[in-house]
Amino acid sequence: MTSAFAPDGSEAMGRVIERRKLRPDSICVSDFYELDRVAGFCAGIEGDVTLQLNDALLPDAAKILKELKKRVGSESYARFCVLADSTFGDGDVDEVSALHMNCQALVYFGDANFKTITNIPSIIVSLDTITKSSFAASLDELNSKYSDALFLVENKKMGEAVSEKIGNVSLMTLANDINELSRKISLETVVYIGNTKSPKISAWCLQNQPKMFVSVSSDTFVTEVNPVDVGRILMQRFYLIEKAKDAERVGIVLGSNGGHATSGLCMDKLRKLGQESGKTVYSLIVGEPTPQKLANFPEMDIFVLIASPEESILPAKGFYKPVLHPWEFMMACSDEDWTGAYSANWTDLLQAELKASVKEYDVSLFTGNIRTANKNSPVESSSGASGMQLATIGEREIALLDSHKIRESREYFGLNQEQNLAPSKVVDGRSGIAQGYADEK
Repeated sequence: MTSAFAPDGSEAMGRVIERRKLRPDSICVSDFYELDRVAGFCAGIEGDVTLQLNDALLPDAAKILKELKKRVGSESYARFCVLADSTFGDGDVDEVSALHMNCQALVYFGDANFKTITNIPSIIVSLDTITKSSFAASLDELNSKYSDALFLVENKKMGEAVSEKIGNVSLMTLANDINELSRKISLETVVYIGNTKSPKISAWCLQNQPKMFVSVSSDTFVTEVNPVDVGRILMQRFYLIEKAKDAERVGIVLGSNGGHATSGLCMDKLRKLGQESGKTVYSLIVGEPTPQKLANFPEMDIFVLIASPEESILPAKGFYKPVLHPWEFMMACSDEDWTGAYSANWTDLLQAELKASVKEYDVSLFTGNIRTANKNSPVESSSGASGMQLATIGEREIALLDSHKIRESREYFGLNQEQNLAPSKVVDGRSGIAQGYADEK
């Protein structure tokens, strides 16, 4: 028996891998990846340097290593290792994996996420993935058709190509600028040029909600009009906000390894807001938040994913329990009324003063039950307690609350490292084949 939460492994065997080559054949490896700049960064580094490449760039990994070794020379103490794309999502600088390999520096090729902060020396090499001739012809057609539109491009290099060809045009860059997602625009028509499958598109559309959104692939130059159904997605996200209001047990999932300080601040704010709203909050670190991993925590009513702003909006379907964006959880727990606007960049809310919603009564849209203020009453814990709390509930006597009730009710806790075990002895095993071992004859 197989399901979405307990697969039998056949899906991986039949998966079709989509090969998306980013480097045009007309551009050499050294120019495309700016290897002269990378070699200058690696000069003087004694130790391993991580080269992080996503799946579309891995075919050039061997050529990159060969060219870099030529440039740093045999006298350099720098050694290189290739790191595939992070399991936390495309665009995350995987500093954790680099530290596991004892690397002293990191080079990321591509467009990193907005809140990338590293504690080890690192550089980000933005790639120019467009073909000039085909790109110029497509721009002329787009400019004549959408002359008054705002042009939204994937990265700064693509923006430079658009400005060079069209000239005076309203232009906004999606990547490498944390203020882009936090700024709301009012233009009716937006033309996006870049990777049409990027999750940043959905986040940007939810943030700004343009009336007409034209998506143009930078690879094939195929045009789609309104590929993102903003109204439908907003209804799905409002459904999740109402689910969060009914939730009693919340799992905060750390789904990003970039920007440690920012993620920590967000986790602390969500935990405090959830506790003030009368919810029990748990912290989870599972790597890539897949449906199979999160299904291992059936006790949770909802999950809140803390990842990069554009990666935190997961599909509303496919998971055993709802997975919310941090902003959605803040709206569910605070006394703010939702006006229909959406804030995809949750980093803007870290400094905001949000108060927990403590209403005298509130009706659940799912169960029809009344959510009373008793649920939001703070629990006063005794000092020095370890997982055990005393609380007065209404006019009744003191009740005993156990914060580890979920954990203690489980039968399996994972692998436990036993201490003070005798060393294992090496003994001769059975020899022969299954049809007849030597000791059975």
